[in-house]
Amino acid sequence: MAHRPPLPLSQETTAWALGQVFEQVHGAEAEGAAPIVSKEMLPGLLTALVESLKDEPRVAYYVCDAIRLLALGFNTGDGGLGTWVEGAGGSGAAKECAARACGSVRRSP
Repeated sequence: MAHRPPLPLSQETTAWALGQVFEQVHGAEAEGAAPIVSKEMLPGLLTALVESLKDEPRVAYYVCDAIRLLALGFNTGDGGLGTWVEGAGGSGAAKECAARACGSVRRSP
């Protein structure tokens, strides 16, 4: 089980930082390079992120954004998700998870 930071500010900062990694690096790997998020990591990572949506609203907001950016990192440019993501848990697993998980989270100021 992953270690959870005890303070909401630490949780918020951690979720924000993950979102930044997903936005800036995930999906931008050089041709043939190992992905930042491998298909083996995806189930555990999504489980931890979705569980964190239960935290206070500011934390949940950044977690939702991290999930969205994680899904976008798998975008192939043709409106679909990469083929290895499909093999990791069904067609569009990351995209579907992001839509379900973030659909009920309200934006916090």
